[in-house]
Amino acid sequence: QAAIWDALNHYSFPDATFLAERLFAEVPNYDTLYLLATCYYRSGRPIQAHMLLKKHDSPRHDCKYLLAKCCMDIDKLYEAETILVGDVFAKYTNSLDEIEIEYGNMACHVFSLLATLYSKTDRIEKAGECYKRSLRLNPLLWKSFERLCQLGKLYLLT
Repeated sequence: QAAIWDALNHYSFPDATFLAERLFAEVPNYDTLYLLATCYYRSGRPIQAHMLLKKHDSPRHDCKYLLAKCCMDIDKLYEAETILVGDVFAKYTNSLDEIEIEYGNMACHVFSLLATLYSKTDRIEKAGECYKRSLRLNPLLWKSFERLCQLGKLYLLT
């Protein structure tokens, strides 16, 4: 795994992907699944990462988040939202507090991704709420700050 992360960190995506495919074939667990899907995603192959993650249906938060990012990239917005908050047509979806607890230290990025999704689907108030939540958890997320400004919601940060 260290060799794969080293290759990824040095932009040697074909090497990382080859090694990750071999590793996942030998040791098919959620760690190697995430690593292989990350290789596909960073190599500009979100469809392949999406197919892999869907096939293996990992309950891990890092896999779910990456799957949602893939969905956003390939314009499967409903699927992305369902992965992060639950079925929006069901009677119950996760609240923002529940999402924050579920995703822990990743929650700031989950809220930023959700806000982008809500913006794309013209739910501006929800987008603003998620960008603000993202910034409360990590005030250094420039993208969330910039998008909140674009929405005209910056004055609501306090």
